[in-house]
Amino acid sequence: MSGQNGLSKPSSEKPGRPQPARKSYEWLLKQLGMVSEPERSTEPPWWIYKDEEAALKYCQSEIDGYGNVANKNLVRWRRNQFITIIFGAIATITAGVDLGPYSHLGWLRGIPAAISTVAASFLTGFNYRSDALRQGGTVDALRGELAKYLSGATPYIGQNKVSVFMANVREIVETEQRNRRMQYTSEKQENRGDQGATGEIPSNRSNADRHAS
Repeated sequence: MSGQNGLSKPSSEKPGRPQPARKSYEWLLKQLGMVSEPERSTEPPWWIYKDEEAALKYCQSEIDGYGNVANKNLVRWRRNQFITIIFGAIATITAGVDLGPYSHLGWLRGIPAAISTVAASFLTGFNYRSDALRQGGTVDALRGELAKYLSGATPYIGQNKVSVFMANVREIVETEQRNRRMQYTSEKQENRGDQGATGEIPSNRSNADRHAS
């Protein structure tokens, strides 16, 4: 503020010594590599909150996590389907083309067929579609439970509504994990034929492990 003499009040900061910039939460996440692009979030993790807010943040983090993975799997399935169909058609067309004096380049005809085969192998080797459907159903169930809680619908009435909400959210997540383990075991048994082998994965997959898939 200017004084009566029209001169501005001198700054208390020492010249030539800039103040150190505070590191943001987003910068910290980037340095630790905890969040990958493009899902980087500047929101603090849910576990630093308490009581009801912690439960709501946890539910939303599960919704975001499963939603991201479901979208990735759906994109991968559609992309490989598109590649398989298009390059399969190109391979069929080029097979009947007479190269004439360029017959020594006939090996190029195998490139579209190879690309189509690789894409088809991804479709058979990974359950992109079934994973996306299962994870999408989990997202829908979590969103429905969150809506019931926020609207005060049954059973979210009374003093223990937060405990009931967390129990129901965990049941939804654990059901998805059980279904994933059953699918994993079934796939492993099919791969080993009649050996009757069973596969196991940890019963509680962390958010980081699940989002990295």
